[in-house]
Amino acid sequence: MSKRDQILETALGLFVEQGIAATATAQIAKQAGVATGTLFHHFPSKADLVAALYLGVKAQLADAMAAEAAEGTLADQARQYWERGLDWALSHPGALQFLQLVGLQGHEDTQLRHQAISELLPFVPALLARGQAEGVLRPVPADLALEQCHSQFMSAAAFFIAQPEHARDSQYRESAFALFWHSLAY
Repeated sequence: MSKRDQILETALGLFVEQGIAATATAQIAKQAGVATGTLFHHFPSKADLVAALYLGVKAQLADAMAAEAAEGTLADQARQYWERGLDWALSHPGALQFLQLVGLQGHEDTQLRHQAISELLPFVPALLARGQAEGVLRPVPADLALEQCHSQFMSAAAFFIAQPEHARDSQYRESAFALFWHSLAY
């Protein structure tokens, strides 16, 4: 594992355990087994470290969601992306908690979110645009629809992580997708 990856992995664990604001870069460097100067060589500031980790986690989520081509109707494709994303979140609860922390603690700025969507998750706005063009989805502003998708996914994933007994229950999984889908569809 590279020193950069060691730093990112260590930062993820500490951020989830202690919070982003409460975690010092010196503590991350020490636990990662690197000099503080090495950390700052890779990440000039803590904000840069948080942003790199955020984009890395979003990339993992995007890779899981788009691992295979989605097929079928628009709803079928949305469900496939949704289910793959939930499965990833259930396998990576710390990564999901980090994404929640970034949002809750104000580290996720608009530019960073737009970068993640345009570079890593372009299939989501494309699916929304297609659904609106076909008259399947409500014609709401794209940024509002994307926010709805993000919020619904994060909420469902957090629910299933907190209550793992429901994570494989088909009624709960179906209900979570239905709440998401019906918030956007006619």
